[in-house]
Amino acid sequence: MDLKEHIRNLGDFGYARPPGSANEKAAAGYLQEQFGILGLEVGKIQFPVLQAYSWFYALNYFLYLLAVMLFPARPIYAVFLTALATMFLRLDLYIWPTISRLLAFRGNSQTILGIKKAYEETRHTVLLTVSMDSRKGYYLSAGLRSWIIRLEYISGVLRSFQLLFLLAGSILARFSLVFWVRLTWMATWPGAILLWLLFYLELRRWLNGSWHSTVNDNDSSLALLLGVAETLKEQPFQHCDVVLAALGGDRDASLGMHNLLSGPYADWQKDVDIINLEAVGGGKLRLLSREGLSRPIPAQEELLDLGELIAENFETELLISEKATKRTSAAVARSKGFSAITLVGLDKDGLPCNFTQTRNRQEKFDLIEEERLQSVRNFVLKMIALIDHQL
Repeated sequence: MDLKEHIRNLGDFGYARPPGSANEKAAAGYLQEQFGILGLEVGKIQFPVLQAYSWFYALNYFLYLLAVMLFPARPIYAVFLTALATMFLRLDLYIWPTISRLLAFRGNSQTILGIKKAYEETRHTVLLTVSMDSRKGYYLSAGLRSWIIRLEYISGVLRSFQLLFLLAGSILARFSLVFWVRLTWMATWPGAILLWLLFYLELRRWLNGSWHSTVNDNDSSLALLLGVAETLKEQPFQHCDVVLAALGGDRDASLGMHNLLSGPYADWQKDVDIINLEAVGGGKLRLLSREGLSRPIPAQEELLDLGELIAENFETELLISEKATKRTSAAVARSKGFSAITLVGLDKDGLPCNFTQTRNRQEKFDLIEEERLQSVRNFVLKMIALIDHQL
C-alpha cells in the first residue's frame, strides 16, 4: 500500500483528533490493526488526559500580570505569585501529568506500540515516535506565527527579570525607599505588556480555538511509521529491537512521551535511542540540534553525526538546523536523560511545516508527495541500520 493511502485512511476517522476523543481512539484502532497485520507485536498504554492545555498557560501568564498590579500595595504577595508562575511555567511538563491524573476523571488517551524484536540477541532499542493527536489553536499566517514564537522566547527572559525586579522592590519596600520601589515597579511594565498579549492569545486559544488538521503534521509521520513496519516485516535488524510508538495526548504537553518512558514497557532504561518525527510530509527535512522554549536542550552529537553521514553517502537533502524550535517529545525525552533526536520538515521560517498556506484538507493532501515519504522512510531505516551496525 502507498504511504499516502494510509493518510487517506486515517482521514476517514477525522483530521482533527483532540486528546482522548473518539477520533483519536479510532485512529489508534487503525494503527493497532495495521501493526498486527504487518506482523509486529502490538502493545497499548492507556493514561488519563485533559484536552484543554492552553488554560494552564493562560493562568500562569495572568499570575505575572496580577503580581505587577498587586505590587505597590502587597509586594510580598507579588513576589510569591511571580515565583509560583515561574515554577509552573518551568515545570509544566512534570506538573501537567499530575493535573491530568487528578482532573481527567474518565478522559483517557492511548499510545499504540508496534514492536519488532531483533533477529539475534537484543543489545539496543530504537524508539520511533510520532504524536497522534491534534492541538488546539487558531489559523495564523506563517509570518505572524513566527513572530509569536519569538515573543515566547523573549517572554522567558522578561519573566525572569520581573521576578528579580519585584524581589528587589520588595526588599526596598522594607526600608521605605518609595522612590526606588516605584522605579523597580515601572521596570516590570515592558514585560507585563508582552505578557498581556500572550495571556490574550492563550485565552483565545482555550475559549474559541479550533482543533488543527493532522494531514501533514501527524498523519504523514504516522504513515511513515507504517511504512517502516512494512519493511521490518520482511527484514528485522540483527541486534536492535525497533519500537514504533504512536503517542496519544502528546501534541501539547507530551503526555504520550511521559507515559511511554515511565509506563509498563519502559524497561529499556537508558539503552535506547529515540527518533521523533514531526511534519515529515513537507518542508525542508532537518535534524534539530537543539529545541525547547526557555531552555533549549541540545541533541546528542552521535545521532547528529549519523544523520550527516547518511545525508553525505546517500545524497539525501538534509541539514542540521541550529534554530531552537518549540519543544517536541524528543526534548522531553532528553530532559529525562534519554538519547533522542527530532527529524522534522521545516518551513521557510524555521518552524514545523504544517502547510499553513492552505486550510483545505484535500489541497494539503495533494501537497504531500509519495516519493518524499518513501525517501524519508529510507533515511530512517538507514539511520537504524547504522545504529545496529555499531553494536
